Amino acid sequence: KSLNQIFKLGISERNLISMASQLGADCAFFIKNKTTYAKGIGDIFSDIEIDLSKYHFIVVYPNIHVSTVDAYKHVKPKKPNKDIREIIKRPIENWKNELKNDFEDSVFIQYPKISEIKNELYNQGAIYASMSGSGSTVFGIFKENPKVDFNYLGKFWSFKL
Repeated sequence: KSLNQIFKLGISERNLISMASQLGADCAFFIKNKTTYAKGIGDIFSDIEIDLSKYHFIVVYPNIHVSTVDAYKHVKPKKPNKDIREIIKRPIENWKNELKNDFEDSVFIQYPKISEIKNELYNQGAIYASMSGSGSTVFGIFKENPKVDFNYLGKFWSFKL
């Protein structure tokens, strides 16, 4: 995307998405650079509206490598009761009981520390926490900037959109 801009190549977003998909299943997502609902292998998009600008985020990488191949081998996807696009329209406080990453069940069994990190984010006041993708990074969404040093959990980043 940057090379397209720097060298004024004029490659359409559609073609950039196609090229990024060849690099990896979820790479095309990063061409969009906005909140997007992805289907397929992560390359079929529809826009969604959500404003997270008033929240604080903590992202924790516990220095644990989760094999994507193993994660996919052990995941047992469940059909959600509600469409994700409907869930995210509700208050974030409701997400804890409605929005679930199916990878967590099998990954948490293999790597209990990742589950502990998610629980600790909730203990420190997160209104929603989840493992990102197939792991091992975990994120928490907070109403206020937490006054906790999360270094004891692993590498962490704190930011507000």
